[in-house]
Amino acid sequence: MTEQATAVRRRYLAVVEEILAAIGTGRLEPGDRLPNERDLALRSKTSRQSVRDALLALELFGVIDVRPGSGAYITSHGATRRIGSPILFDSPPRELLESRTQIEPSVARLCAGRITKEETEHLEKLIDECEAEGKQANTDNTDEFLRLSHQFHSVLALSCGNSILADLTRQLVDITIHPLWMCVNGLHVRNPIERNQQINEHRAILNAISRGDADGAAIAMANHLGDLAERIFGKPR
Repeated sequence: MTEQATAVRRRYLAVVEEILAAIGTGRLEPGDRLPNERDLALRSKTSRQSVRDALLALELFGVIDVRPGSGAYITSHGATRRIGSPILFDSPPRELLESRTQIEPSVARLCAGRITKEETEHLEKLIDECEAEGKQANTDNTDEFLRLSHQFHSVLALSCGNSILADLTRQLVDITIHPLWMCVNGLHVRNPIERNQQINEHRAILNAISRGDADGAAIAMANHLGDLAERIFGKPR
């Protein structure tokens, strides 16, 4: 992906964040009509094309309903996603991912010494299911792939032997609590190459854990989340 394309992606994410934050705080309710593209572009200090991309993402995930000739409206489905911690909901995707990069490598390290054979087999099956779904997914429907991909992280966290870390990790990756992250990652994994890379990285994490390689597991998880952040947001400045 070129630097220009990455910059465009960041601009549309800002619009997505703004709209979802408004839903999360109750400033937008079911049935509310969004401002038109021109006004949204002015408010977000971005281009109308970035606004269109943001509205497309929100429509794909059922947060808004676009009615030709009328405008974009908040759906009851989108508004009911205001569950979970308001702090987490309102956090930008970059901050959510940054939090995961601080927590999940430690979780993977603990898993390397505590995971059971049954848990390993469960995770292997989950990766296989995700890989099969990734091959069938199309650019307009990656929901099931995302669900399985996120479930890998949530289920893995349960094997770390620390209920606090496990619960925190699950909150950070739960796509039903964080529709903003679903929108971000959903657009990202439209590309089958990107989906395959996620699968390979998950296998590398689990392989290190199953070998009891704590350092290797932590490094594999850190690399996975770091690569994900770079693919979504571009290289850090």
